[in-house]
Amino acid sequence: MKRKVRQPISAMVAPFGYLLLPEEDVAQPRASALRERLFRQIAAKGLRPKHIIDVAAHRGAWSRDVAGVFPKAAVTLIEPQEERAEHLTRFCADHADATWIQAGAGEAKTELPLTLAGRLDGRTLTISEDEAQAQAQGL
Repeated sequence: MKRKVRQPISAMVAPFGYLLLPEEDVAQPRASALRERLFRQIAAKGLRPKHIIDVAAHRGAWSRDVAGVFPKAAVTLIEPQEERAEHLTRFCADHADATWIQAGAGEAKTELPLTLAGRLDGRTLTISEDEAQAQAQGL
């Protein structure tokens, strides 16, 4: 219910440079609230991107936040992890002009192993599996 009330009020005050936040976000801002504030400041300066690229999209949180401020922009999400498919395909289903590319991004076209280094969000293309195991063992 609070969100249904907050959204129209937020829309009314946004043109004046204000952002309506829940009380808990003022004391301890969520990353999403901080990103939204940044994107609104960028929009207030007149930037209207036509296409936004989210490299290492993970679960698409950054893309959701930027698309909320720039809804007319196309969004391309680049993320190599198959484990993120549910989140990223849902984002693309909810945003008509969004595309998920299951790949990594780099300076050269090549194939590299995707190594698990710690937790699932610690996957990397920069070190080998042996190096990741050595790091995990503290060597």
